[in-house]
Amino acid sequence: MSLVAVGMALLTTRFWGLSQAYVEFQTHFFDDLPFLVMSWDDLKAASASHLWADLVQTKDKNLYFIPFKEAQKKKNFQWLDRAPQGVGGGEILEKYKNKKWILNIKTNSNEIDLQVAKLLENSAWDHRVLLVSDYDNILQSVKKLKPQLLFGSTISDKMRLRTFQSMGILPATPFKADVYVGEIWREKIEILDIEIFNELRRRKKQLLLLQPFGKPLTEDFQNLPLKSFFQFNLPD
Repeated sequence: MSLVAVGMALLTTRFWGLSQAYVEFQTHFFDDLPFLVMSWDDLKAASASHLWADLVQTKDKNLYFIPFKEAQKKKNFQWLDRAPQGVGGGEILEKYKNKKWILNIKTNSNEIDLQVAKLLENSAWDHRVLLVSDYDNILQSVKKLKPQLLFGSTISDKMRLRTFQSMGILPATPFKADVYVGEIWREKIEILDIEIFNELRRRKKQLLLLQPFGKPLTEDFQNLPLKSFFQFNLPD
């Protein structure tokens, strides 16, 4: 295939993407914009409308919310033999049952999808919980069981956006997540730039920006209408 043919194919794909019409997903999760998300173990958690929790599973199939700093210090939460430093998920959800939640699933194991679905089986959590995870398979499995919940972007979603962007066909990128959840930079790699931001807004997607305390937004983002943040302290 000649370079001209490849160029025409990419241009056609780009125009196809731009021709797609999008309808904003209706949810009460973002009714309180602008808002600042806090971790469930923050001393000021009771004052926040939205709480973040890192969720892990032990070998005996119990779910725990662990402190945010602990979640940042360790990358692998597979096959935990004993309960980590944390609190049972159901206990914290009951304590803050009037809050809206972002639950970050940190364990990739058999049946965790069933456990999460059971934890959130009460219909009162529908449209009040946003699930995120680095594991696409876990979110896909939970979505089959609890389609009423909100689902955030994964690492694969973000890398796909960057790949299609590098080919000049960003508007054609498949993106099925309800909400873009992520930082601008991750391990010195720029994940979210102004072009991707504008594309997500064109698709009427909400964004939840993860932003460390004391780290200013890049110049491109300082004057944008960003309305939802999870600002956190990096681990010592």
